[in-house]
Amino acid sequence: MKKLKKLYSSSPIIQFLCSYILVLIIPMLILFYGFYNAFAIVENDIKESNIAMLSKSMYLINEEVRTLESLSLQTSNYAPLRELGTMTSRKGRYITSVKDVISEFYVLINYQSLPLLESAYIYLSQMDLIIYDHSVYHPDVFAQYIDGWGMTMDEWYAMCHNGITSRSHYYISSDGSIQYVMPFSDSLFGNNLGVIVYRYNKEEIHRLLSFGYDEYSIFVLDNDNQILYNEDLLGIGDTIPFEELTSTGVSSVEPNYWIYTAVQTPSWKYILALPEATQTQLTVLKNLVLILVLVASAIGVLISILLSISKGKPINTLIHSVMTEEELAENSPNLGNLATLIQAKNETLLQEIEEDKPMLQKAFFHNLIKAEFLTSKEMYYNAEKAGIKISGNQFVAVSVKLFPDNDFYTVDLQTIEEVQLLTQLLLKQITEVYSSSVWSYKKNYLTCLFIFQLEKQPNQILTLVEQTYHWLFSEYEVESFWGISAPCTNLLDIWKNCEEAYTAMEHCNGEKHIQQYHPNLANQAELYFPETAREKLSAALKSGDSTSCETILDILENENFTNRTLNRNQFIRLNRYITDIFTSLTLPDITERILWLNEEAIGYHESHKEYFYRLRSICSDICKQIQQNKSLQHGKLIERIQQYIQENYMDSGLGLSRISSEFHISEGYVSSIFKEQSNVNFGDYVENIRINKACQLLKENEHTISEISEFVGYNSVQSFRRAFKRVMGISPKEYR
Repeated sequence: MKKLKKLYSSSPIIQFLCSYILVLIIPMLILFYGFYNAFAIVENDIKESNIAMLSKSMYLINEEVRTLESLSLQTSNYAPLRELGTMTSRKGRYITSVKDVISEFYVLINYQSLPLLESAYIYLSQMDLIIYDHSVYHPDVFAQYIDGWGMTMDEWYAMCHNGITSRSHYYISSDGSIQYVMPFSDSLFGNNLGVIVYRYNKEEIHRLLSFGYDEYSIFVLDNDNQILYNEDLLGIGDTIPFEELTSTGVSSVEPNYWIYTAVQTPSWKYILALPEATQTQLTVLKNLVLILVLVASAIGVLISILLSISKGKPINTLIHSVMTEEELAENSPNLGNLATLIQAKNETLLQEIEEDKPMLQKAFFHNLIKAEFLTSKEMYYNAEKAGIKISGNQFVAVSVKLFPDNDFYTVDLQTIEEVQLLTQLLLKQITEVYSSSVWSYKKNYLTCLFIFQLEKQPNQILTLVEQTYHWLFSEYEVESFWGISAPCTNLLDIWKNCEEAYTAMEHCNGEKHIQQYHPNLANQAELYFPETAREKLSAALKSGDSTSCETILDILENENFTNRTLNRNQFIRLNRYITDIFTSLTLPDITERILWLNEEAIGYHESHKEYFYRLRSICSDICKQIQQNKSLQHGKLIERIQQYIQENYMDSGLGLSRISSEFHISEGYVSSIFKEQSNVNFGDYVENIRINKACQLLKENEHTISEISEFVGYNSVQSFRRAFKRVMGISPKEYR
């Protein structure tokens, strides 16, 4: 080790080489770490998008499954049904009981409006009769329906009689249909009298579980791991251990496939399998970047060696020509100053790299577009940290897709490289032409978002986009599709305008490359309540932010009843989503509010005005209640803090950090709510307590001023005198 240190100190060539290598390796390590994390984020995003897609389908199906299971339980406990099940002949109250059962059975089903339900009927074992489609059938007549469903009478009887002697369960018929069988009895532990059967709509399940892949396998299992539905295009059903997949996420049980599991107890379990080939392009890109980093490192090391020799050799020669070996050994430690200087410059370079904020800016626009910011204060704070200056009060989102004829999942490496270069050229061209601020965010390999701060009229963006489109085509012969959103007056709501820009871009074609958003472009027959809107409404209610609530409700009302026309089923689904949000709040009187809202939803025909009046009223009341609860909690917390100050004011270490540690809250939060609740700064409050106690001690005239300063928590008598003069206007001596 000493020989190496001596060699380093005595040879500027070695010093130059070490310095160059250090300057080379540190940025390369930072770049490699950045690429590694970027690829991890992309890979994780791919996995999370598939899980989110599967979870969304699971949620839609399970909502209806739980509703149907609840309806079957409610129907099985209906007294007229039990009474009808005990009858053995069509006498007495038979007609009355049949009417009551039919009325209650179909009122419950029709109220829910469940697309998943294809048909429902009741089988009465004592009289061997079936209640179906508001009528009563003998099995001989009902056989025409059974035959139409692809079942034989023997199979149907086996299902019904098996249900009579067992608990509720799912039955898969020979045609692959899913049927939920619920037995009912005359008492809690009595004999079973028949079954309630719900047939599920396979086409509706297929629609909800179609994800657009060419090759995939999807499996749906019940709580007993019985396969209820499957589309095994990959042919791997026999290799998947379904019983081991018990939690939502990605599993590595099959090396050639990605297995995604979505579980929501106590309802069904969903398993999606995709071939590993979906990751091939990302793997190729990883290997390419690794090769480029290694080649760059090798070239850098070679250049470092050449530069070290060319710069260090003349110095070595000069030193050895003017110094003897003894002098060289004596003064060699001073030669390290050269390396120290290079090290200082290297630290400056690292500091500049640290101050560069591209990752912070990317994170800011990701959170902005995904609607992660809850308040403007939070948004502006993160913008300032990322070095982004926000001004103006109007913004427009523009979505652009390069090479629109290319499919996202089959894009090759050359196209990826071209898109990366073209995206930078686009941003450079736009910023040179556009005088106000413009920001870009890469949505995927082919699609990019631009957010413009408007300086004049929105039409200027259309003109700019047209010019940029023609410039891109004339300079590089690249086709592109452009979607332009409506203006946005609050940057917090830009997520909605980004959706508009993307929708407009999706309506472009070979004849029309630029499309401005118009409500007519939205799917008129589809309910509008995106996950982003749900999360923002829930967050706004939980935080008591009535302004944000009103903004989301305005968007929902405008999109669903001005830009679209909802049918009754969609309206009830919208109401269910909203009441689910209310239920999650766990407020004491939330049930009464939900019933009041449901009352209007049940009676919905054409006008939605009364419904949204009640909805806004409920949201406003909830926000007021949340704010009152917060204020009350803050008040109680401040009372406890004030009591703590009264008991510990004599401790010189009493400050925000002590309070933060004692009450397990941040210093900034303490300072904020203390000022809000007490109308005085924390430091001023503590100082006033100490000075008031000092005044009492000064009147008693039993202690010196120095002793009193220690008694009331000051480290020095000088600090005490300054504080006393600041509060009382006179010195302690004058006061005494």
